[in-house]
Amino acid sequence: MESSHLFTGIQHWQIAFIYAFISTFNPQCHLVSNYYKLPELLPEEIETEIQKEKSTAIDQYICSCLGNALNRKHPIESYNNALQQIITDKLKSYDVDLARNPVSNQKFHTLDITTKLYLLYCMIEWQLQDSHAVRSIIEIAYSNRAKNKYNPIKMTPIGTDSKKRNYWQFGESPYVWRDSIKVNELGQWETVCTNKTELEQLVESLSNKNRAEKQLIKYITDVLYEVADKAEKKKWRKERAEIRKAFVPEVSITPLQLRSRNKVKVNYNFDDIYESNEEDSDPFEEEKSDTTETPTKSVGTRWSSRLNNTDDGRWNELTPTIDTTTEDVDTNRTEGMEDGVIIVDEDSVMKEMTINVNYQQMKDEGTHFMDIGMDESVIPANNQSS
Repeated sequence: MESSHLFTGIQHWQIAFIYAFISTFNPQCHLVSNYYKLPELLPEEIETEIQKEKSTAIDQYICSCLGNALNRKHPIESYNNALQQIITDKLKSYDVDLARNPVSNQKFHTLDITTKLYLLYCMIEWQLQDSHAVRSIIEIAYSNRAKNKYNPIKMTPIGTDSKKRNYWQFGESPYVWRDSIKVNELGQWETVCTNKTELEQLVESLSNKNRAEKQLIKYITDVLYEVADKAEKKKWRKERAEIRKAFVPEVSITPLQLRSRNKVKVNYNFDDIYESNEEDSDPFEEEKSDTTETPTKSVGTRWSSRLNNTDDGRWNELTPTIDTTTEDVDTNRTEGMEDGVIIVDEDSVMKEMTINVNYQQMKDEGTHFMDIGMDESVIPANNQSS
């Protein structure tokens, strides 16, 4: 936002006075613990923020100034009541040039620019008069200063011209003000430079023949040119940061995909799975499956992989007498009987079979029933007597 208000000479001086205090006392805040640091407002920012209807920077400025002037132990967060009270007190002591309290019936940001700027300037004066922290900084700076040594809180002009006019510059800003030495024009300042281009124009307007102006030219070219370059880079970075902050990139947000609640639950009952597979099977496959029957385990028969293992050599050593009783079993399905082991064809289905082993013969041959993986409880009662 460019400054649209035409500031007067006294207002230029007030802006310079505010910025001079900020650039002088903020770097010395480490000397005391109860100093509330003011926001780092540059001269052009003061000119811009003072014209806004609502400014966060100005709010922070007022809170810090009142905290120092009123010697508060805790920072001020809302300044309306404190500002109204301190203005009332200063009116009683004639420390402000106002007919009445301007914030008694309206907010600070609704005031006109001239009144707002004057109150901001008065807050600096009140700190210099009443703040213990500011007074401590001044005392420390002067007590630790050796003779002819630079004083960080003492401001002096950067030079004069042939007309005996002083030029002022503060902090890290390229702003240069020129005052008038006339008594009737005290406090009448004008801003002559705000950037490097205007500094170069000022140098061209000065003469090297005059000793005072020659020294001023040297200071501008040696010091202020570099200050102007740094300020320009800082301003450029700040503008880019504001652009990035204001720019909202288009982000395509895809909805989060969760697991479907309609998925089939895992079934650990294998019988149900087989039934569902049979229902979903191809009818042609069912016709083929009808022609092929799988053997089922007979009821009442001990089923063991060891008893039905044809590769176990111990069966070959035994020749027990086996009596088979079958129902609905074809004769061609028992062709595979060898050495007491029944070898059933893949197409055979044996519904019921009872095998009685001649345990007496096993005993005569010295074979125990545990050797062939049989439980003693399944031995018939007529064979257990030995």
